[in-house]
Amino acid sequence: MSIQQIELDEVEQGLFDSIIWDGPNSEDQMERSARLARLLLEGDRIPRHRMDWLKNPHSNFGGYGRSRFQRMFAEYGSVERTLRSDEFKPYIRYFVCGPIFILPQSTIDGFIRIFEDDHGTSGQVKEEDLK
Repeated sequence: MSIQQIELDEVEQGLFDSIIWDGPNSEDQMERSARLARLLLEGDRIPRHRMDWLKNPHSNFGGYGRSRFQRMFAEYGSVERTLRSDEFKPYIRYFVCGPIFILPQSTIDGFIRIFEDDHGTSGQVKEEDLK
């Protein structure tokens, strides 16, 4: 079992590969990030639990009742400006890769071991929940 990256088509993969994730955000980089975000959002291919992390106010502890997206939208004033913001870029990477780029490998391995061994979940964890 592993945490999986979502499948990207050729155009999306090209955009993903061309983005400098940990580097400076030029106008070109922000446009590529926003274009990839639009393609993923329009294609409805982002796993539900990853999208919930962005759009569900209950997933944003300390968000004063607002989701992460609502807070960014209020700050940037439009969906397009939000998608092009420096702040949104890590969300796009999370949508594609999941938590792998955020968490240390030892933490990921520990979670996977818990799910695989079904410790403490009473059989409630299903394979589709792990994608």
